[in-house]
Amino acid sequence: MQKYLYNSKKCINFAAAFEIMTMQISDFFIDMNAVPAEGLSQHFDFGNDFWLLFENGLIPKGSISANVNLTPRNNFYELSIDVKGVVQIPCDRCLDDVDIRVERQDDFFVKLGDNDDYGEEIIYVSRSDAMLDIATLIYEAAALTVPLVVTHPDGQCNPEMLDILKKHEPKQENKVIDPRWEKLQTLNSKL
Repeated sequence: MQKYLYNSKKCINFAAAFEIMTMQISDFFIDMNAVPAEGLSQHFDFGNDFWLLFENGLIPKGSISANVNLTPRNNFYELSIDVKGVVQIPCDRCLDDVDIRVERQDDFFVKLGDNDDYGEEIIYVSRSDAMLDIATLIYEAAALTVPLVVTHPDGQCNPEMLDILKKHEPKQENKVIDPRWEKLQTLNSKL
């Protein structure tokens, strides 16, 4: 079974795409017109170079693997993307890297049509272009597993940075609290 990625000049074998020294997003386009009847199935291993494709992205570095399966049906395609690995995100507290485990499986329907739009589960690919960008889908699958607040577990942050933060912590002034608010806080503490 032959597997294809689209390179701006010609279709190339998936394995050959990773021999390219500098990755480009266009290296991860699937030419929908070249998908064989039995479909495509490919495994990717990505390192830090992959994250450089997404300038100012959420994930600066990491190592993930992705399994991509594209199966043709009557008038659409089924796309399955399974992403696993570890990414490094700066800690929101000390700025040292935190290892975040990535594990996500997404299923989509891909339709050829003039509606060049993405839905929640349906991806429309223009008939005139017929190119599906899987790099962005893999990136989004990994990015969706990253929590909103990224911090080390308690006690594992960089102690030097925590000392600097304590030095610059705003001083708390003893303000007079409205007695009504104080009573509400007392009630809340009893719950």
